[in-house]
Amino acid sequence: MSATLSAEAYERHKAAARERAAASAKAGRDLGSIPAVVDQELRVRCEDDLQTFLETCFPAAFRLGWSDDHLTLIAELQKVITTGGFRAVGMPRGTGKSTIIVRAMIWAICTRRHPFAMIAAANAGKAERLLRDIVVEVSQNPHLFDLFPEVCFPFRALEGISNRARGQLYQGQNTNISTSAKTVCFATLAGYPGTGAIVAAAGLMEAVRGALHTLPDGRVIRPSMLLCDDFQTRESAMSPMQCYSRTEVIQNDLVGMA
Repeated sequence: MSATLSAEAYERHKAAARERAAASAKAGRDLGSIPAVVDQELRVRCEDDLQTFLETCFPAAFRLGWSDDHLTLIAELQKVITTGGFRAVGMPRGTGKSTIIVRAMIWAICTRRHPFAMIAAANAGKAERLLRDIVVEVSQNPHLFDLFPEVCFPFRALEGISNRARGQLYQGQNTNISTSAKTVCFATLAGYPGTGAIVAAAGLMEAVRGALHTLPDGRVIRPSMLLCDDFQTRESAMSPMQCYSRTEVIQNDLVGMA
């Protein structure tokens, strides 16, 4: 009889230990409280104006000031992101247009204007590098963190270890944050409407006509915004046929994704 009781007690002890270990692991994966916005008034100004957002959150990237071409590009990006449309802006190489475009994409995500956005470039490798720049900024930029903690804090909590994304929790619920070479899913946080945006990267000539993403609740969404950067390679720029093909892809495939 005593042996039976001892065995039962031991099993209860093991079960309790497992429960404590599971609770401890779950607590370690939960984000806890999201930090408060450092300056709410400044955040509102950044949400309303792309140029203010760029100057405030990325002072090191834009330390030399703006040219008229830069201001034109920023204004056109804001129009496309906020009201839609189809814009093409040409600028010389090395003048910072990629730097602006990547951070305009971050603005679209931080201001919750687009649940699914895509960034395209001349080839997949370049598009993926642009996507990595977005992840670096939301993970490490202190100015962005101060104003948009609900966007940045979940990435900072990963500490650069992508495997942690699968188990990340907020208030006991999975945030569904994930990063890969081609897609970044931002954390979905209860109480923060509009979080959980997706950004995908693709080479211009890839098959992106049917781009879509399935959300955790089962809904299927398509991109609502596309930013295309440097869609020519040196080789394609020298070929009239390749120029024509790339123009056709933009006008018929990419623009019609939504």
